[in-house]
Amino acid sequence: MDNLLDQNIPPDLLQLIKGLYTDLESKVKWMRDISDSFNIKQGVRQGGILSTHLYKLYVQDLLEELKNNSIGFHLGNIYIGALTCADDIALLSSDTSEMQIMLDIKGRYADQHQYTIHLTKTKIVQCNTKEKDNSWVLKGIIIEPTDSTTHLGLLRTNKRENEINIDDRNDEQNTP
Repeated sequence: MDNLLDQNIPPDLLQLIKGLYTDLESKVKWMRDISDSFNIKQGVRQGGILSTHLYKLYVQDLLEELKNNSIGFHLGNIYIGALTCADDIALLSSDTSEMQIMLDIKGRYADQHQYTIHLTKTKIVQCNTKEKDNSWVLKGIIIEPTDSTTHLGLLRTNKRENEINIDDRNDEQNTP
């Protein structure tokens, strides 16, 4: 909620959001079984209409720090070094040492804001490079590069990514 205060959200809207997220409970449905209720202490509602917007407000300081320090990838004069969608952040850089700086900033931000980074979901795909022996560190954990990963339902790889994704979509449409 502190980040929302820093974003100059009108007090009545802030109160409404706080009300929506106070005393939240949830259940998990798996196959045909439904779990007992449990309290939700942090985070945003999975699939909630406001969730993506609240997440982006929550990490706005991180995104601004990366952009203002010009750390990460630029397309011409447009900064695209930290792309967000829902609760995902994709960090883009053409320089291995710069990527480490971006990871350090993200790790520090996570520590300062009690923000959980799912290290098992954290992947680095190196593209268009001959350097293959790189590794990075995020919050003390070594992140080895991988040849591919799925991000937001799309395959991200260091080879023929667009062709592979188009072929996958065509296969899905042709499957009865």
